[in-house]
Amino acid sequence: MQDLAEMLGRMRQTEKEVEEKSFSTIDIKQQWKLEYASKADLIGIKESDDLSSLLPTETALLADETMQFIFFKKFAEKKLQTFEYQANILSNNEETNKKKEQDEDAQGPFIICVDTSGSMHGTAENVSKTLCFAILKIAIRDNRKCFLISYSTQLMTLNLTDFKTSIDKLIEFLSMSFNGGTDATPAMQEALNLLETDEFRKADIIMLSDFIMPDFELPIQVQILKAKEKKTQFHSLVIGTIRNPTTIKDFNNNWLYDTNNHNSMLTLVKNLKTF
Repeated sequence: MQDLAEMLGRMRQTEKEVEEKSFSTIDIKQQWKLEYASKADLIGIKESDDLSSLLPTETALLADETMQFIFFKKFAEKKLQTFEYQANILSNNEETNKKKEQDEDAQGPFIICVDTSGSMHGTAENVSKTLCFAILKIAIRDNRKCFLISYSTQLMTLNLTDFKTSIDKLIEFLSMSFNGGTDATPAMQEALNLLETDEFRKADIIMLSDFIMPDFELPIQVQILKAKEKKTQFHSLVIGTIRNPTTIKDFNNNWLYDTNNHNSMLTLVKNLKTF
């Protein structure tokens, strides 16, 4: 638990660095804008009702009582001959390259499948627990449902939608050590079954594993393809450098957390921001 707390702390620090970099990408650019109300440069003559820019010939109409009605008629119709001015004003424009927020309809629930087999013991275990906690934090922040499936030789499921009532079970999960063999097929089948329910119909499925496992069986692959046609996104997080390439081909997005790479946490945080 202490190692997990330290990793969560490093993850939060990395999140702050990403936010700071995002903020620093705002550029202030200067450009010249035309300001026609300012009398800096005379560029011609136009028709208007601007009495402060009258030509002398128009002012002369007021000197003759018989011509005054012409002046007032032209004034009412904004057809007095006036000088036209303009000026260039230097202004600052703020430009950002932020992505548009996703529509609320696109932000569905999360179904997290976590490999708890013996091969995940150690660093991979802490990474997977950290990511579970981070995704749950996103779910709470955005008011999105969350379901946890842990698997090795058997399944353990935990509906985290009501966080207050499930916190004890989550702490129990985060405290346990990983052991046993790896069988991801039942976990994926459970996740696919959840997609058929009203509560998790629009969910994203995220599988965390070292992916040292057999290929999914053909019926599972067919169900995954059908779910993709309904806009379900399948994400894999490969923890380590050895994996089964044919298994991860079934996923839309494949992320790698290389336990020997110090920049892996930064990559992980950036990947989480795509949810």
